[in-house]
Amino acid sequence: SQKLYTREIIESVGMMEAYSAPTPMCSASELRPASEGEPAMADGAKYRSLVGGLMYLSVCTRPDIAFAVGALARFMSAPTEAHWQAAKRVVRYLRGTMEYGVVFGSGKESLSGYADSDWAGDLRSRKSTTGFVFTYCGGAVSWASRLQKTVALSSVEAEYMAASDATKKAVWLRRLFHEFGNEMSSVRMFGDNQGALKLVGNEQVSRRTKHIDVRYHFVRCMSALGQISFAYLPTKEMVADVLTKALPVGPFVQMRMQMGVK
Repeated sequence: SQKLYTREIIESVGMMEAYSAPTPMCSASELRPASEGEPAMADGAKYRSLVGGLMYLSVCTRPDIAFAVGALARFMSAPTEAHWQAAKRVVRYLRGTMEYGVVFGSGKESLSGYADSDWAGDLRSRKSTTGFVFTYCGGAVSWASRLQKTVALSSVEAEYMAASDATKKAVWLRRLFHEFGNEMSSVRMFGDNQGALKLVGNEQVSRRTKHIDVRYHFVRCMSALGQISFAYLPTKEMVADVLTKALPVGPFVQMRMQMGVK
């Protein structure tokens, strides 16, 4: 955990006495770039400083704010007052969860991966957001929330691209665990899109999948070699869902607990 660093962030914007928020981002909010006639913040450096501090926190010990911080980081060049208020909501959420961190020991001693995507979620570019998280002994050991490099033409394609990105991390973690003397035949991975899971196991390139970038077919290769194995998981149990979009309070708290953030 990073209680002291979290406190420093809250104090830097003078919000130690602010009311706490139940989630880092409102599920109904839509962050958009500045439109014509909408002035940018007078002091954009203040916004960039806050988001930069939050980004370090989200990378080290707080996967629960990773999506919100990633979304805020897309507006570093020309933040508006709306973006500043959204950033302050993350701080209000941290105000109520200052002592939270990743807790290990409550789960199985096995590495599990969860990959998900929010199709065309970015309103500016219509790119999808990839989210994945790996857990071990009940706590998150690696996670990411980021925009995909290209625009996906369907939800299946977006989920398949997310699965491929997660597979790269799974292969790296598998080798790292091998260095620690923890051998595993394959990394158990989960996805919530049946179409994408069928693509993983189907090496026949059809007219519908031929356009998908070659680098995303890496997941098929690793699956065929037995280094990873994908299985279906219902969306309501998909831990990585919290890394792809702003969720309502109930599902957010459930996914946060499953990542071991408490």
